[in-house]
Amino acid sequence: MVSSAEPLISPISFFYADEILDEALKADPKNRQAQFYKAFLAPFMKFRGFLTRIGKGAHVSVQQAGEYFSIYNGAQGGLRDFLNEPAQPMLTEDDFQAFVGELLVEQTKLIDFIKQNNSFLTHFSFPISFKYNEMIQECYAEKLSKGTYKLSPCAYQTHEDLRMNRGDWEAFSQILNGLKIAMVLATAYDMNGYFEYMEKDIKRSFKSQKQVFDFMNKVSSRFGTLRSDHKLRDVLEMASDVYGGLRWLMSIQVLRGVPNGIILSGSLQFGWQN
Repeated sequence: MVSSAEPLISPISFFYADEILDEALKADPKNRQAQFYKAFLAPFMKFRGFLTRIGKGAHVSVQQAGEYFSIYNGAQGGLRDFLNEPAQPMLTEDDFQAFVGELLVEQTKLIDFIKQNNSFLTHFSFPISFKYNEMIQECYAEKLSKGTYKLSPCAYQTHEDLRMNRGDWEAFSQILNGLKIAMVLATAYDMNGYFEYMEKDIKRSFKSQKQVFDFMNKVSSRFGTLRSDHKLRDVLEMASDVYGGLRWLMSIQVLRGVPNGIILSGSLQFGWQN
């Protein structure tokens, strides 16, 4: 049953793979390969209804940030339905940080699972996308009936059945840790006031970071304060994993002034592009 899910582990059909994996784990709850794929897909599953959350009804700054995800507006088939399911719009900075916090929880579970099971996991059916944007807009998957799915012919992606050893899993985990660090930083400090700052587009008038922080503190005294549920201690406990994670983050510009939206788009696309 796990082998039936693997072809669906793709940006256009991962939610269908998740359904098959649920059935596989009902039949064999100890199946480590099924457990791994479930853990791998869990962060992506948090994007159910995401276009609804950032669309009409969301805070105007959230809608403006939707440009990072504009390619998904042209999605077809099951992906279109998945991303447009009913969901609560993001109205506040708390909503945004709560969402990233949900991703962080699943990301941490995945990292921990790999660390505990990397000697038992021997392969990874990994999706490789050649032209990601074209694939999202031209390829699709459909659910015909319970347990029966149809993938459209797609020239923009393939699957590689990678044979994995412990060293491979260590390298893979560095990328996962990079995303985790970005999520920790995005949720550690209170962002209240940030939406108003972006909505008014007044950032160009500030001469220094101090002026920015003075303005933000006038908007909300909470801005920049440490949140009670922060996970900064997790970064300290990552030890050598921090170096690999930070190196990967720097390579994709996340820590060089790129807006927080890229953390989410990186999360949604991670694993799908070569």
